[in-house]
Amino acid sequence: MDPVRPDTLAFLAPGLLHQLGNVLFTIQGNAQTLGGADTAIGRELAAILAASERGGQSLRLLRCLLGDPSAGPAEASGLLTQLGELARVPLRELRHVLDLRHSARKVPVFVAPSDFCIAVAEALRSLVLILPNGVHGTVVLDLCDQGPRHATVRVVFQPPAGALPFPLDVGDLLARYQTGQVRLHSRPAVTGHAMGLELVFEGRGGAQAEQAGQA
Repeated sequence: MDPVRPDTLAFLAPGLLHQLGNVLFTIQGNAQTLGGADTAIGRELAAILAASERGGQSLRLLRCLLGDPSAGPAEASGLLTQLGELARVPLRELRHVLDLRHSARKVPVFVAPSDFCIAVAEALRSLVLILPNGVHGTVVLDLCDQGPRHATVRVVFQPPAGALPFPLDVGDLLARYQTGQVRLHSRPAVTGHAMGLELVFEGRGGAQAEQAGQA
């Protein structure tokens, strides 16, 4: 039996997210009312709360990937970390390793979360799809530059040491990537970069961005 169509799943996904969110909210509410922080049970409940918060972050990330227009600006570094953790499992199943980096200087920049998450996810998928059969290595996801007005993410492939070199068709990679961007309100500037893609996202600078992200 074939699985449900992706567009049908996307139609039902908000209801699923709502139900899962209610479950997490119930767990958090009950955990917060039981035990003190200095007791053994309190420490166990703190671990439950931390796990439920990670689950909540995953749900918020999924809403972004579904193109939720209600999400306010979010910090690029945190979004990239969540995306990287989400991508580790499918990459591992394809026998690739994810190398998540934050080599940019520590300047917070806020971006449109749905556009950012969809674009980076499409770049990761496009890169993996274009790799030759039997080629396995490291997919590098790097926030390599950011400032008040932009965030730059590189998605590149590194073959294992000693592997035979092979050409990566950057033109084909760019074409594959562009076909997945129909839902974006604000597209990043995208260029080919060595063995992958470089995406530059528009940000909002200074205190104004910080206030928007906290709203």
